[in-house]
Amino acid sequence: MLWTVAEHLGPVCMMLAIIGGNRAFARLAQERRSRGDAQKLRSALVISLRALRKLYRDNLGILAGGNSPLIAGRNQINLLRGQFSRLTCLEQSEVEAVWAAGVAAEAAETAMGVAGKPLGACAFTPPEQGENKAMLQSALRQARAALAAAEELLAPGTITRGERVTADATVIPFAAHALRSKRREFSGVRAPERSSAGAP
Repeated sequence: MLWTVAEHLGPVCMMLAIIGGNRAFARLAQERRSRGDAQKLRSALVISLRALRKLYRDNLGILAGGNSPLIAGRNQINLLRGQFSRLTCLEQSEVEAVWAAGVAAEAAETAMGVAGKPLGACAFTPPEQGENKAMLQSALRQARAALAAAEELLAPGTITRGERVTADATVIPFAAHALRSKRREFSGVRAPERSSAGAP
């Protein structure tokens, strides 16, 4: 009788094992795809963030002593915003930092429009000395700081020491909190690695 029961249960158990294995394999494959998609998104976002950050750096240089037109970053912002629908595959701190960078960039573009006169669709005249110029410089610095913070979260180690100090000093509060959280996370990962490397 026991042998008959075993004959009936054997195929069932084998089928359950096959189904469970297939589900586990599918779950691992899905997680691998999700990690790959997230990394591709991080790479695309870093390119846009870096381009905007360098553009605003050049604009600050023009405000410091140049006569060239200020170049708007609207096209780069549109490219950045085109990726926002995919932000759900990133960590919460990364989403907050990227969103904060987008908001700060929009504020900088608005400040350029208020302070200078439009030259076509993608440039503005530099403002004269005064309150408008100071407002624009402040907006550009805050935008650069938020962009640098988001870039550092998405690709740790890509920001130079000087840029990191500037970002930590001026980035808006919740983006700075996200940056510190991410650094603590990486420090926690590296510490066990160092201790294990020093073990005999």
